[in-house]
Amino acid sequence: MSDASDGIRAPFYDPAPGEARPGGGVPDLRIAMRRISKRFHGVIALDGVDFDLRPGEVHAIVGENGAGKSTLIKILTGVYRPDGGEMFLEGRRVAFAAPHEAQAAGIATI
Repeated sequence: MSDASDGIRAPFYDPAPGEARPGGGVPDLRIAMRRISKRFHGVIALDGVDFDLRPGEVHAIVGENGAGKSTLIKILTGVYRPDGGEMFLEGRRVAFAAPHEAQAAGIATI
């Protein structure tokens, strides 16, 4: 892995074995969440969660009550700040302090 300063648009991208990189470049990831963690009063809600979203994809996040589904979405939309990890929007590291910042970046949930 490399950091964002080396000119690679999406330093977090690690292709699966045999997966081609169009034109030798990095596929167009819109959103990438890496190693996201969140605790509430000592209770671990998320522990090292990764999530990718590419154009045209549809995802369903499912799990038991308390599995962290809503927490992950609230971090993505700026309602919560993660305790650890990084989030990238179109290859740029982002950290939303409030929902209006995520909305201004084009992120919304229904």
